[in-house]
Amino acid sequence: MFEVRRVFWRRKSIISVVAVVLFVVIGLVLLLARGKATYTATSTVAFDQPNLMGNAGGSTVPGKLGSLLPTFCHRLDSDAAVTSIAGQANVTATVTRDSLSCAAIQSTLLVTVKAKTGNAVKSQQISENAANYLATDITSRYGSTLVPPRETIVGEVQQRAPTPKKDPQHTRKELALAAFAAALASLALAIAGEPFRDTLVVEAPPPTRVTAQH
Repeated sequence: MFEVRRVFWRRKSIISVVAVVLFVVIGLVLLLARGKATYTATSTVAFDQPNLMGNAGGSTVPGKLGSLLPTFCHRLDSDAAVTSIAGQANVTATVTRDSLSCAAIQSTLLVTVKAKTGNAVKSQQISENAANYLATDITSRYGSTLVPPRETIVGEVQQRAPTPKKDPQHTRKELALAAFAAALASLALAIAGEPFRDTLVVEAPPPTRVTAQH
């Protein structure tokens, strides 16, 4: 530890310069890699089997509805769904596919429909349109008169996406980690280069005494 402190104080100017350069480089890489700000809007869709009251013992019967929720989410991957959602939000099908995500909330009959884009309003529109599409699609498929009453499934948008705020980017934390990494790397370089520095220090030979000859 003493040797580390000795190297640091002797070469603190070089260490400081290297640390600053590394911090700037790492910081720029982080900022470029992150890209522009994003906005994530979230809507919630609820599903129910209104005619499925319970079994003979009086306990609730969730049936297969809970396990069907991931399958319901995949309805948003269809070409018909993407085309409809994109048209209402006035965006391309590619943007819609790339921005949309749907997931079931564990131990509930709810799913979240999220849209993540670089525009807050577009994210809101895509999420809300997708939630409306999903609720309507499932209700029309499993709520018609052709489906037995006990198997009827109804979807309803429980919460429409509000206009989202900018997604957190953790800039301060990332820059703090970059500063620490830069300082550590510069100190490591200085310590690694110390043996090479010592080999360059060569003691001058003692002066040669010349004896006058008579």
